Amino acid sequence: MIIRVASSSRGGQGFYARKGIARPFGAPYTISNNAVDFLLKKEFDEHRKNGFKVQNRGYFVYCRVNKDNGFAKGNLSFDIKVQPYDGDDSWVEGTIFDAIECLKSDRLPKSGPNCDFCKYRQAVKQFENE
Repeated sequence: MIIRVASSSRGGQGFYARKGIARPFGAPYTISNNAVDFLLKKEFDEHRKNGFKVQNRGYFVYCRVNKDNGFAKGNLSFDIKVQPYDGDDSWVEGTIFDAIECLKSDRLPKSGPNCDFCKYRQAVKQFENE
């Protein structure tokens, strides 16, 4: 069985900034896709063996409404782009263990300039102090 999963999500910029690498096309999609690939392939122990064959090459299909064509005869047209993507789940397991250690820690992690939640909390804190 060959499985390729595509999913949608938001965000993802912070991951690439922390790793110090350029953000690829569709980064939020690729992060979640790599994580799902890892989970499908991973053999956790003798009782939990997913072990599916997952191809590295996948394709994302992006559909965008073509507003220039209007709604002629009640139809809505789309511009469609197929983007090939070569997955890489080599970072997933280490990131999971890092997250577990962070959750077990009594200390809060340092905030980062690319963390949307950190920006939100900082804005709330400023508002509360006014």
